Amino acid sequence: MAKIIVSDSADLVDRWIAAIKDRRPDIEAVPLAELGDSDEARASVDYALVWQPDPGFLASLPNLKLIVSVGAGLDHLTNDPLLPRHLPTVRMVDPGLTQGMSEYCAWGVLSLHRLFVPLLNSQASGAWQVVHAPIASNTRVGVLGFGVLGSRAGEALQALGFQVCGWSRSAKQHDSIPLYSGDDGLAEMLPTCDYLVLLVPATPDTFHLIDADFLARCKPGVGIVNAGRGSLIDDDALLEALDSGQAGGAVLDVFHQEPLPSDHPYWQHPKVIVTPHVAALTYPETGGEHVVAAINALETGEPLPALVNWDRGY
Repeated sequence: MAKIIVSDSADLVDRWIAAIKDRRPDIEAVPLAELGDSDEARASVDYALVWQPDPGFLASLPNLKLIVSVGAGLDHLTNDPLLPRHLPTVRMVDPGLTQGMSEYCAWGVLSLHRLFVPLLNSQASGAWQVVHAPIASNTRVGVLGFGVLGSRAGEALQALGFQVCGWSRSAKQHDSIPLYSGDDGLAEMLPTCDYLVLLVPATPDTFHLIDADFLARCKPGVGIVNAGRGSLIDDDALLEALDSGQAGGAVLDVFHQEPLPSDHPYWQHPKVIVTPHVAALTYPETGGEHVVAAINALETGEPLPALVNWDRGY
């Protein structure tokens, strides 16, 4: 019998195992905590569904055939210098995660657009301060990273009446949302956007993508919603832009260091909303379908869904 080990937060492991066994009762699903350290136990593992595995652990499984990431992001794997990149690795594609991300991005843009930060500041001080939000149809939102999550977020924002455009590294098409690509496309798009939603993956090329030069090329007063990765933003550059008014506000869910230190300037900044990396969570009841589909594809020799290209980094 094939075996998959499951590593996630303790309250989710049993749900993952149930979701997998409901779809493939012939697969033995075992919590990582119960695998044991013997050579025999490690040699029995065929597949691994993991979140933040210890460095070197995956490389210690001699018969491992497939790695499935619990999350859509991969930095929890790439932090491992011994990661066996020769093995097929699959990113999580989960309808529940996708829906959650589109909700968060819409909420983040609406929070900035409807001036909720100054309204909450007024509430805290007991001041009746009337503010007037602009019209959504006159407001342009750019989604950086137009993959599965980005396209769904863009469609949700479009349904709310915003003008929406998208950007990705390589050229893509969408029926109703204009898309840009590459360096030239980014340079053309940035000055036109009132808000930017960040959903690009964390790669060496995207480290501190949002730096002083990037922000200087944006429309004055631009709002930033980062639900991608903390490494995308140069924090000092964003704080300076917020203080100068070049950036009008930010909704931030991901950070270089998590948990975000209690003395970080973001916590108390009057133009920033901080959330604790909760934009989109993976649900075993819906994500289990993707895990089993990846295993089935591997066993039958079919193309794997959401297969990682390590040359690109995602």
